Amino acid sequence: MVDGAHLGALVDTLDNAWQGGFTARSDWHRENAEVVAMATERGLITTRVGPNTYGNKHLITPKGLDVLFNLKGITQ
Repeated sequence: MVDGAHLGALVDTLDNAWQGGFTARSDWHRENAEVVAMATERGLITTRVGPNTYGNKHLITPKGLDVLFNLKGITQ
């Protein structure tokens, strides 16, 4: 899914999205733009908050939460 060089950044991205989200204009987002783009493209995070409604924060998706728990070794 992701190479070892980006694995830590992916976990950080998913964690940040789960713990309240982050905006596209944040310094953190800019510094991790490549991983944010990959996570968004794979449906792990989204700005969608409802049907045809989008917010200004990236939030974790159910799929992203499953991946995060898997990467952290947490069973549900």
